[in-house]
Formats: sequence, C-alpha cells, structure tokens
Amino acid sequence: MTKKLFVALLGLLILFGAAGMPSSQGADARPDDGGKTTVGKVTGTLFYNLYPRMTGEEEFYLVMEEEDLGRAQAVAEAVNNAGLTRATALSGNLVRVTVPNRLKLHTVHLASQISQVEVVLPDADRDDRVPTDVLINLLKKDPDDLVRINAAISLGRREEMNAYAALARIAEKERGWVRRGAMFAMSRFQARNAKNMHKWRGEFLVAVNKIFHLLQRRPVNDKALKKQVEELRAAFGDVHAYYRLFESNAGEAGELSESMKILRELMADAAALHPDEDRVKVDKLLEAAAGGITEYLDKFSVMWDKEEYRKFQEMSQGKFVGIGVFIHKDDEGFIIVSPIFGSPAYNAGLKARDRIITVNGEEVKDLDVDMLRQRITGEKGTAVKIGIMRKGWEELRVFDIKRGLITLPLVLYKMLPGDVGYLRLLQFAPESPAQMQAALDDLNKQGMKALVLDLRNNPGGMLQAALEIASMFLPKGVVVTSVKGRKANPQSNRVFHTDRTTRRQGDYPIIVMINGASASASEMLTGALRDHKRATALGQRTFGKGCGQNVFPLVSSKGERFVKLTVFKYYLPGGECIHEVGITPLIEMPVKELEEWQSLELEKIPPDIQEKYIQKHFDADRELFEKLAERDGFDEKRYPGFEQFYESLDTKLDKDIARRLLRNRVRAEISNRTSKPFSCDLQEDTELQRAVYELLGKLEEDPSEVEGFKEYGERVRKAIEEAEEK
Repeated sequence: MTKKLFVALLGLLILFGAAGMPSSQGADARPDDGGKTTVGKVTGTLFYNLYPRMTGEEEFYLVMEEEDLGRAQAVAEAVNNAGLTRATALSGNLVRVTVPNRLKLHTVHLASQISQVEVVLPDADRDDRVPTDVLINLLKKDPDDLVRINAAISLGRREEMNAYAALARIAEKERGWVRRGAMFAMSRFQARNAKNMHKWRGEFLVAVNKIFHLLQRRPVNDKALKKQVEELRAAFGDVHAYYRLFESNAGEAGELSESMKILRELMADAAALHPDEDRVKVDKLLEAAAGGITEYLDKFSVMWDKEEYRKFQEMSQGKFVGIGVFIHKDDEGFIIVSPIFGSPAYNAGLKARDRIITVNGEEVKDLDVDMLRQRITGEKGTAVKIGIMRKGWEELRVFDIKRGLITLPLVLYKMLPGDVGYLRLLQFAPESPAQMQAALDDLNKQGMKALVLDLRNNPGGMLQAALEIASMFLPKGVVVTSVKGRKANPQSNRVFHTDRTTRRQGDYPIIVMINGASASASEMLTGALRDHKRATALGQRTFGKGCGQNVFPLVSSKGERFVKLTVFKYYLPGGECIHEVGITPLIEMPVKELEEWQSLELEKIPPDIQEKYIQKHFDADRELFEKLAERDGFDEKRYPGFEQFYESLDTKLDKDIARRLLRNRVRAEISNRTSKPFSCDLQEDTELQRAVYELLGKLEEDPSEVEGFKEYGERVRKAIEEAEEK
C-alpha cells in the first residue's frame, strides 16, 4: 500500500471516525415532553473532574440533550432532592455537579447513581428556530465559553453539512472544553445523520478533489477560478477547513478501495485453499494484516489485544509480572538494554547487552518486541527458559528464571564528596517527578552545591514526566521540546514549555550522564538541558529514539484491540531531531570492557565459590563488609580469607579483577538483605569520577584536595592528561 494511500485512509478516519466524548447510558433516548424519566436519559455525557474548586472539591458537568433552561433546572432540582450532592443549572445545556471531598474517590460511582435519579421534565423548548449560521457565528466568536459549548451542542442536532464543518474547524483549532464540546457534538451529528454520511462523503471527496486541482493551477489572477473555488467552499460548508485536515488528493480514495479488494481476495483464497485451516480463520488473518501494517510503519508501532494493553498500562505505572528486563530489537535480534535491579533476571545474572536468542527453546529473532514480551511474561511463580549469548561466549547458555512481581525503582540518590549530589533516574513514570523532587529536596537540605544526573540505561517513558522534570531545572516558560507529525493531528504538532507552576531548583552546575541505552524521554531531557546551557552531557552517544507514540482503541474491535502508533517526531529546543542519530555528549568517554579472554575466564568461575565465601565470612564481620562495599581502597588484603578465595578460583585473572568480582557479590548481598540498591559506585565508576571531577572544577575546588575524593581526583587528572597526549 502506497504512502499516499495511508494519507487518504488517515484523512478519512479523522474526518468521519467516531471522534467524540463517550455518551452516558441511554443518551439517545428522547423522553416525551413532561414525562417522568431519569437523568441518564436526558443528559448526553458526563465531564469528570473538570475544575477543582477553591474549597478543594471537584466538579463535573451534565450536558443536556435539549437546549432548555427549564429542563436543566428540573434536572438540577432532582439531583439536589435526591440528597446525593449539589447541582446547579448553568445554562440550557449544562448542569454543574459538585463532588464533596468525602466522595472524591467515588466520583464514578456517584455519577452512576446520579444517572438513575428520576426527574419530571417540563415541555421541551427546542432551538430549531435559531438559524444555523447564527449558531456557527456564536461558536466562532462569542467570548463566553459556555455559550460556545451550547452552540456546539445545538449544531450537533442539525442536518446541514456546514454545521459539521464549523464543529470540525473548532475541534482542530481550539483547546480545552470548547474543543471537547465540539468533538462531542460531532459524534452526535454523525449518529443523527448516519444515513446521509455516505452521500456526503462522496460529495465531499469530489469537492476536495476539484479544489485540489484548482489550487494546483495557482489561480492568483484568474477571477473565474477564484470564483469557482469560493462557490465550492460555500456549497460544502467551508471545504477548505476540511482540506487542511485531509491534505491529500481525495481521488486516491478509489485507489484505497481497489487495494482493499486485493486484500479481501487474498484472504478469501487463503481461507479456501491453505492446508492449515486454523491459520486462515478470518480473525487471525485480519490480525496478521494489522500486525504487518504496524511492523511496516516502524519498529515502535504495534497492535495489542486487551491483555497486552493491560500489561502495557501496568509497566507504565511501574509494576508488572515478568523477569525484569528492558529489551530492544535491532537488525541482529533482541538485546537486553538493562536488567532491573533486584528482579529475577538481575538475580539470575543477566546483563546489559546480552542477546536473547531463545525463549523456552524456540528462536525469537523473527518476532516483534511485543510478541517476545508475551512469551517472557506469564503467571507469577512460573518459570521461563531464556537462551542468552554474551560477548566472548562460544555457545548459547540457558537461564531458568522464575517470573515475579516487578516493581520498578524510579529514583536513587546520594551525596558524594565535595557536596556533589548524585541522582539516578531509572524511568520516566507517573511517580518519577514527585520522587525526584523529594530526592532533590533531601540533597538540598544536605547542602548540595552541584548535581550529577545519571540517565544511563534509562529507556524513557512518559512525555509529561519529562516535561515536569525539565521544569525543575529550566526557567519558567522556555521550550523543552516541539513535536511534529501530520497536520491532520493537532495534538502531534505542538510546542511544550516548562511548567510555570513547578518549583525550580537553584542554578548549581549539572552534569548529565548518558550512554547508548539512554533513550526517548532521557534524550529529550538531556537535549533540553544542553540546548539551554543548563547542563553538560558526559558519557557515550545515546540510543536515538526521537519519536513518540500514542495508544488508541480500535473502535470497530469493541474494546478488544488497541494500537500503539507513532504519531510524531520530537525536536530539541535548538531544532535538532535526534531520531536514529542520538545525542553525542560534550565529554565523551569510551566504554571500558574486559578483554575477551578475561570475560571467558570470569564465566568459568562457578557461582557457588562466591556463595561459600559469603556464608563463611559475611555474618562474622558484617560491619567490615558494609565498609568494603562502599570503598575498599582497591586493596584485596582487606577481605578476610581473600588468598584462599583467589586460589579456589583457579583462574588466570589477576587479583584486582577477583577483588572486583568479590566486592560486587558483597554489594549484592547487602542490597538483597536490606532490599535497597546501592545508588552508585564511585570507586569503580570512572565516568562518575569524571563527572564529579568536572563539577568540582566548576565550583573552583581542587578535586585532588577534596576529602573523600583525593585519590579519584588524581586518577582522573592523569587519565585526562594521557588522553590529551594521544
């Protein structure tokens, strides 16, 4: 299917899809004048949590099907008489319902109760006598938003195409409740005029096609052509407003129809002739076709069923059942971006940059990311066999891992020498900004003078979380990012600024640490801080995911299917799009890895040797091991019985690597016993040492003289000198 075909299809979906607010039960019912009915049959929709009141209460609106102040007052009176809460008729269309503080957690239940309240309606006073062009003028120009919402709802009950055109234009241009009212009215218009919509579609497409060709001829000085264009616009209710939404040659709708015939014929032949009948059932073929479209679009778009969507929601909230790894697919298959601390995968020994080759004995290279996730996740307590290849290994190794409840850590922090704060953000989840603010507050109380913000291995997350965190460090009202998608989707063409209400940090120096697994929101935040000269980036080039996805329910599936679709690319404040490019840090530091033979030697060491050491020595001198976990001075002699431990390894590795191996096991033991991960490892993390070194320099302090950092400061200085000489 061609690119232009997708343009045409998207345009039709936007113009004629069910773009409206959900209606309350029985909204289509039209009670007899003066009859006894329920609120749910009179109102068209419920707007939840509209605005918090000064008292802390919240409120929502009942939107009336009929434009009649008497009816609205009757509904408000019925709600008040029921004793559930307070209601006030604001206009002939709107009734405000106040939610008391004690019922804030039960708003949905309260709305359900209100919908069943019986009300006796007065005679209807319809708005048919108000001309459509008057309503359109009110919708466009009236300064009172309530009047505009009323006009929109009234237009939704008309049968003229220009009423729909006016609503569509408002839905495209406006924001807030006027836009929502217009979208709701559009859905009511479609339901009311369902029989005419097919005919209007055809007329509309013909009109747009004509205008398209006329505009191509550039009728700058041709009065006759200009007149034709204006006549077409008038005849079909400001077709130009639709044209901005549609953007493509509407004549390609015929090409789309022909392509769909080919797809239907292919499915029919497969269903009739393919020997595997189970594979050619219509629902499976349709799902495969939809999956093929999303895979064709990009590697981040995917279709989900209801269960997969539920798991996605759990992950975005920071909790899910699985083994606990972030994964990414490249041309060679699947790679682990990072295991989650304390997860079954972490405890089993899986590492960043490991490649997943098999799951339960089946190769997974040809699967998409979500299909792999389905196979890895499962019921809590069940086991899954993960086949792994690691750099330096000659053959596949299988890890038998028991699934568990994964709770993602979000923020880890610590004060480092020289009053340099360290804060590691692991994911941009809904709770990330609040946890980060709490961590910064604590570091500030401790006297923080500079900050290391560690975004290494952070795969990204929610755009809103990134915006809130950026607002903590940047001036109020500056650009954080801009997103650009199809012009047909106003939500995908926006500029996002820092929040003017967020409490901002002081202007202390900041180093942002990044690497090849820093992606999406991590890159957005890094780029914003860099472009506004608020922070310096250090580490390795980032992943390069400069696009964003929205999740949509597929209406025709009746809640059974959802699509996560890429809808925009984002741009940094300086105008750069880093998609498939990444951000190169100002201070680049190569990844330090063991030589291949060293990695092979490490893999030969049986884990039980370390376990025996821990069992023998840890409890006997726990206080000592807690000190060694923080800093052992690179001295293996401080570990009780180290010589015997080293001899038992029977390895070619030197004692310093053996010391690091043992220290890592000690740190893991302390973390597991305290259920608290170490925030960082200043002793072994040369990138973190360099970050602190740079910040101390910005604070005009000599890193080699700062208590607790003297040894590291001298090491970093020598490393910089050696790099400059090369």
